Amino acid sequence: EIHKGAIPVLTNKSFKVILGLFLAISLTLLVAPFHTTQAQAGCTKSWVGGALPDPSAWSNGANWNPPGLPTSANDVCINSGPTVVLTGNGGANTVTVGASQTLRLQVTAGSITLGTIGNITNAGIITMETASAYNALINVGGTMTNTGTFKTEAGGGAGALNFSGDLNNQGTVTINKSLNLEKWGGVITNTGTFTIATGQSLFNHPSGTFPQTFNQNGGNLTIDGALTLANSTFNYTGGTIAGT
Repeated sequence: EIHKGAIPVLTNKSFKVILGLFLAISLTLLVAPFHTTQAQAGCTKSWVGGALPDPSAWSNGANWNPPGLPTSANDVCINSGPTVVLTGNGGANTVTVGASQTLRLQVTAGSITLGTIGNITNAGIITMETASAYNALINVGGTMTNTGTFKTEAGGGAGALNFSGDLNNQGTVTINKSLNLEKWGGVITNTGTFTIATGQSLFNHPSGTFPQTFNQNGGNLTIDGALTLANSTFNYTGGTIAGT
């Protein structure tokens, strides 16, 4: 019996309970930091990079967490690690590129495709380039929303760069190598900065087979090259249009 004002005395049973709680809390604190190596929330496949033999290759399964190449069932997130380089075909349900991260589609020895069932969300940098006569394609089942930078580069090759999907640009798009739009009924909406460099084109197939809608709703559209959209619609509701 414990009287008022007396110092409480722990029984053997109560001491075991308190000790058990202390060990449980301590174990939680020790284990929690290691959870950062797991796939991030909302992602079923996260880029880690840095694994040999090729620490930047999308095609190196050891560069992903959990290990293994992404499939069309995966929501891919690139939020840390080195630049991701895709030199072959890559697929996912969705792809998210975080701020300060880079995804580069680089054609070297054969045509390549990045395909998604759903959306691509880019807050970092996505680059398409070719160093050969082969082609590159981004095939988006949904919409590519760009708040970062999306650009095409020559890369020294003659291959074609192609985009199939809807594009919502709120960031920066720079066409430094001509880009062919291949989605039937594709919609491009610009409220950011959209530049077509001198000598380059944004077009929808030479025959105009794939009609497009270009919505210039705000921001800046600079056409130093050519905007060639046959059998298509151009809507202007805001922003500036300039060029040479």
